[in-house]
Amino acid sequence: MLEQFMHFVKFHSINEFYFLYGFDRTGYREEADYVDYRRFQRRRDALNRVSAADSHILVLRDKFIFGLVAGALGVRTPQNIGLLKKKELCLLGHSTHTLSL
Repeated sequence: MLEQFMHFVKFHSINEFYFLYGFDRTGYREEADYVDYRRFQRRRDALNRVSAADSHILVLRDKFIFGLVAGALGVRTPQNIGLLKKKELCLLGHSTHTLSL
């Protein structure tokens, strides 16, 4: 419980992964070896700016484009079978269907 309090004092949030990472077990893992999740999120988001001219984040965020790029590079990925755009489902190599959601 003291570790959670100290984490709150240091990062102004509770460690949601305290038990998952095994910090509650004596001698199992050291909390100092891990980066606070909120700090990680801020760093990741700063590095993944879409507005940067040389950003490749679009390739990572769009599964269809990622599949095309990875396939062109010879990386094995699951096959794209369709695209969903608003309420239209386009099965690749087949027809387009309107979905009623």
